[in-house]
Amino acid sequence: MRLSIILCVLLGLASLAQAQEGGQRVTVTGCPADGQTGSIAAPPPSSAMAPIATRVGALGFYRASEGERILAPRGWHCFSVYGANGRTLFVTPQTVQLGVGSKLSTITGPLIVVSESYTDTSGRFAAAQVVARLFPKLRGYVQDVMSEGLVPQEDFVFRPYPADKLTYHGDDVAEFATASGGKGLGDDLGVVAEDGMAVRGAAVAINGVVVVAAVRLSPDMNDISTEIVRQVMREPHGR
Repeated sequence: MRLSIILCVLLGLASLAQAQEGGQRVTVTGCPADGQTGSIAAPPPSSAMAPIATRVGALGFYRASEGERILAPRGWHCFSVYGANGRTLFVTPQTVQLGVGSKLSTITGPLIVVSESYTDTSGRFAAAQVVARLFPKLRGYVQDVMSEGLVPQEDFVFRPYPADKLTYHGDDVAEFATASGGKGLGDDLGVVAEDGMAVRGAAVAINGVVVVAAVRLSPDMNDISTEIVRQVMREPHGR
């Protein structure tokens, strides 16, 4: 009896320590990458803590050797592209090989994309376009990029997409949702809201990067979409 009590206490302390460390331990799947300096092999699998509230065993992180990581259903496939402008990670349930400049419009069904644009390289143009749409208090950065005269000024639109419903979590963090059939911020990543499948996502502008994630999943996976978007907003982004 005494041994059972001790074991229960130890298990309880372990669970408490795990919760304080950051939630549940999940798998981290390595993703191959291709880009400016050639192909990069996927890093070995590992694990990490994630404050997941639902379907704990069904989710895991995906990441390439560098750049952003993102939650997605376990057992999916991933690939990353990179360059001087930034990095983009794609996660889908089917095997897909993408390269620099790939178009996602041909990929139908579930799709998760996270893209980071560097604000001080050629990625500044894409970064400024996102900032213009979402973050009015960072307008000065957009105007600086526009003043270079390297990109048509009409490429910078100082209002959100009409189909996007925005929820702000600060001056530089926004959550967006695009109803099925609407055009929204996810379209800029090639993640289009298909019939019956809305797009949800988040954008963060911080520490020299603008990160945008777009999630297209079936309605019965709304709780998973929520977990993914929340995790993007929690991540310690930056170069």
